[in-house]
Amino acid sequence: MKYILAVNPWIYDFAAYDFWMKPLGLLYLVGMLKESGLDVVLVDFLNRNHPCMPKKIKNSIYGKGHFLREAVETPAPLRQIPINRRFARYGVPPEELRRDLPQEPPTLILVTSTMTYWYVGVKESIEFLKDVYPEIPIVLGGIYPTLCFEHAKENIKADYILKGFAPESLEELIYRHTSIRPELKKYKRFNNWPAPTIEDLSSPTYGVITTSLGCPYRCPYCASYILHPNFETKSPEKIVKEIQKMSTIGAKDIAFYDDALLYNRTHTKDILKGIIEAKIDVRFHTPNAMHARFIDEETAALMKAAGFVSIYLGLETSDFSRQKSLGGKVFSGEFTRAVKYLKKTGLTEISAYILVGLPGQTPDEVKTTMEFCYENGVRPYLSEFSPIPKTPMWKLAVKTYNWHEPVDPLWHNNTLMPIFSPTFTPEIYYQLKRLQKKIVEKQSP
Repeated sequence: MKYILAVNPWIYDFAAYDFWMKPLGLLYLVGMLKESGLDVVLVDFLNRNHPCMPKKIKNSIYGKGHFLREAVETPAPLRQIPINRRFARYGVPPEELRRDLPQEPPTLILVTSTMTYWYVGVKESIEFLKDVYPEIPIVLGGIYPTLCFEHAKENIKADYILKGFAPESLEELIYRHTSIRPELKKYKRFNNWPAPTIEDLSSPTYGVITTSLGCPYRCPYCASYILHPNFETKSPEKIVKEIQKMSTIGAKDIAFYDDALLYNRTHTKDILKGIIEAKIDVRFHTPNAMHARFIDEETAALMKAAGFVSIYLGLETSDFSRQKSLGGKVFSGEFTRAVKYLKKTGLTEISAYILVGLPGQTPDEVKTTMEFCYENGVRPYLSEFSPIPKTPMWKLAVKTYNWHEPVDPLWHNNTLMPIFSPTFTPEIYYQLKRLQKKIVEKQSP
């Protein structure tokens, strides 16, 4: 049997939670390979539906939930940092995975990656796979090597490491090891991509999808345009069919991964109308945040009719000067108007992401922004600043934190923000967290 093994690796971190978190890029790639006639087996090291999961670890009503967690030794770069949390591995234990993996070796192993500071999980996963299949070449791709290529080359024992979506390089590798040449070049345009293969996940209770790649904005803290330089959309008809497919295989909830879901209003409204016309019975969520500027009265009504439930908006700050410096994506008046339209339709589960710990930001600014959310009847959701290499804000963060390059990607972790920041000390940060909790409690029915 000739097949390719596709792997979603473990997470190693101080904390991790399944916030509609699936390896979307890997799911799209598996679909491309299958369309090209290749056999692919997908193994999710984070599988929360594994039989080894304790019954006490339950899903939320929308499919979110906790991963299985096991404390491990803290990596050397973090041992001198005073953090009151245990480092841990999240996912299925190695002994369980060893029983689950096919006995027949694959011809090639593809491992994905996401957060740069999760590279320890990638490293451990690849070493585990090398132990199980010592003769099989491993290809590493995804966000981590795209942003930290030199670090990946020096620290990860993969046979091949790819930056970004590299169809020509991956085609050649697959042909070399399987004698089958997949036609990956035809997927250069996003509209040609197949549906993400969530059916290959174990008993999926929710689906993940994106209607677009990239983002037209250039926020100084964000790497979206580095990962996908061009903003592209997929046709509304294809998106609706993909959502229908997910609903038929058991997904009760679907999360949109778009960085700019509402940017093309006509495109978005056509998708929403298609969902309504098809009478697809699922709940929709927007964990990547939506641009409030593009929510008009008609869009809000269509979202409600289509089945949107959990609304996450990107507010970032209510400070006018910082709103402009971050790209001017939304101003306070636009945010208030969008919330008004959403609430008018009956949508009430509305949260707003607030950036905390930006270089030059003050705790008072964050506090004022949370109070602004309270005035608008919106849950504040603190999003700690995570410095990302290659972004415009990276150099400023390095200077603010008094770092010296090269910086270990473990230090990109937003958990460490109040420790490195000269302004947001742990004491101040936890005061803000307590204020956030009080506001949410006041807003609860």
